[in-house]
Amino acid sequence: MKPSQREHPEAVAEFDAAVGWYEEQESGVGLRFIDRTAEARKSISQWPSAAPSLMIGEDGTVIRSKNVRGYPYRVVYSIEHDS
Repeated sequence: MKPSQREHPEAVAEFDAAVGWYEEQESGVGLRFIDRTAEARKSISQWPSAAPSLMIGEDGTVIRSKNVRGYPYRVVYSIEHDS
């Protein structure tokens, strides 16, 4: 079963702003950022435990991050198991 992904509204807003900023700097760079972010998310879906952990929450949730290749951004995520 493929894991589902949910996006935090603030992360979506930050991502959209970054795409817009990169496109303003140079045409096509924002689209490349979208593609590279999609690559990172695909890698997370395939190997969710491979990225290093950033921290462990009070409830024991492991927070991980995957760098977006070529950009100073990373995808921050946690793995939620069905109960």
